[in-house]
Amino acid sequence: MSDKFCSGYIGTDKNFCESIKPRKNDYFYPGEYDYSSKCIYGKEGCQKVSKECSDASDYFECSKIELANIKKKCVFLNNTCVEQYKTCQLYEDTEESITQKTCESIMMDDINTKCVFF
Repeated sequence: MSDKFCSGYIGTDKNFCESIKPRKNDYFYPGEYDYSSKCIYGKEGCQKVSKECSDASDYFECSKIELANIKKKCVFLNNTCVEQYKTCQLYEDTEESITQKTCESIMMDDINTKCVFF
């Protein structure tokens, strides 16, 4: 793929636009793929948007997605990339009602630690 940026494509082929793998436009990471973004074709042409966890197709891609909500992360479970809170405490601090299933499903970075529902 020769295009590095979604906005660099000025054609009208939706499939081509959405096949572009956007790169970071960053001084420290020039040319590196931006795994947290994808290209979509719409009214404004080819545009870069943030990926959701469900956009990932494998563990590597899932682990590279950075969500807008800094309290959450993408985790690859049962061959699916899902969104969840980074820690038990971040989940407890939300205004959502706390459920045992959600609490105990949180994958901690330290595999020796787990969330316990009280």
